[in-house]
Amino acid sequence: MTIPVILNVGVSSAAEVASGNLVLVTTGVTPAVDDLVIACIAYRDSVAFTLPAGWNAINQQSSGNTTAVTASAIASGLMAWIKWTSPAPSLTFTRTGGDVARGVLAVFRGQKATSPLDVSSGATLAANSVTAATATVTTTEDEELIVAMVAGAAAGGSVNFRAVTDPTVGSGVTDQDPGIEGVWTELHDSVTLTGGDTAIAVGYATKATAGATGELRATQAASSRHVMIAAAFKTTLSDRSSVDVSKLAHYDVMLAGSDTAETITKLSRYDVLMAAGTVSVTKFSRYDILVPPTSSFKKRRSQNVILF
Repeated sequence: MTIPVILNVGVSSAAEVASGNLVLVTTGVTPAVDDLVIACIAYRDSVAFTLPAGWNAINQQSSGNTTAVTASAIASGLMAWIKWTSPAPSLTFTRTGGDVARGVLAVFRGQKATSPLDVSSGATLAANSVTAATATVTTTEDEELIVAMVAGAAAGGSVNFRAVTDPTVGSGVTDQDPGIEGVWTELHDSVTLTGGDTAIAVGYATKATAGATGELRATQAASSRHVMIAAAFKTTLSDRSSVDVSKLAHYDVMLAGSDTAETITKLSRYDVLMAAGTVSVTKFSRYDILVPPTSSFKKRRSQNVILF
């Protein structure tokens, strides 16, 4: 089992409004400063939301209607992100009028410090279906976080968030255990009968290698024109720098605790190397001690001590 770089902190309780502005809440989750916080909102009608100050739009689909007839219902949806601040940012998403809206905050930790959003997609189904779907996203780096949401056009639940190509292990009828790379987890799934009815569901997974996910999907209880939005976020791996050392002399102690990556041609006798990042060593001399979490090396001696 591989633990993802970006970890889920939690998800808030759902906030709801019959019309007008929607104020999301942090009930059920406590974001810390610099956490990645993603707002997921399902709504009916075609009146779009305006984001609060500091929030970054990912995708908004706003061609919905207000009918409660399942076969004729069309959803609208919004996904946005922010790097949490102190004092806390505004959670009031504004609009004039409109029908029911329901939303949550999904909180993650371990994203790239600046500009973590890589790619995204969003779509409103062109015809009624129980499969909400949006186009593939092609990640540019390994270990990216994929977050997907469904805005339901009817008050029916969601199951089995998944990708056609990768990650393919769906969240299933019951949620998978969180924190496993390559496996989808459903974070939230709730419905409301207010107004034209809607439902909100959120799932996530870590994609181990860069590349296309294939179409992203989730199965709905009702056949209507649902909305699905997905986004991929880069991890702290993008922030790591590199240290290149040709040779360490006798008795050197090298401490690299800032998550850097080291490339070292040779360690001399009695060197002690402690690192937080990945270490690549061409040659070890006698009695060297290497303490990284992961490493690769071309040559080592029997007296070397390697601690992982």
